[in-house]
Amino acid sequence: MSDALQGELAPVEVLQNEIPVEWRNLPQFKSRLADHLGEKFKLIPYIGAFEVWHEGTLLFSKLSSRVWPSCKSVAAKVKAYLQDRKNKIPDLTKYNIKYTHPSQKQKSII
Repeated sequence: MSDALQGELAPVEVLQNEIPVEWRNLPQFKSRLADHLGEKFKLIPYIGAFEVWHEGTLLFSKLSSRVWPSCKSVAAKVKAYLQDRKNKIPDLTKYNIKYTHPSQKQKSII
């Protein structure tokens, strides 16, 4: 997946279970910090997780959406987001997913 995203979105850097140091105080990462690796922090991974973040904005979450990621659709969303940022379109919140871990979602009663 990371090779495909880099191919679609070059130049990008894909971090696997790592975050930049400046993100260490964001609440979504505080409980998952493991080792300090210079300019990055290693994260304790969530099993089955695939998340795409840009500067603290969650653009895709497999855990939250319960949808298997399609490289093309994830890449298209990231491209649109980056283009809107470049063009300074004011409402970038349309891209930010409110993260909810599946264990915190309400279960439907049948």
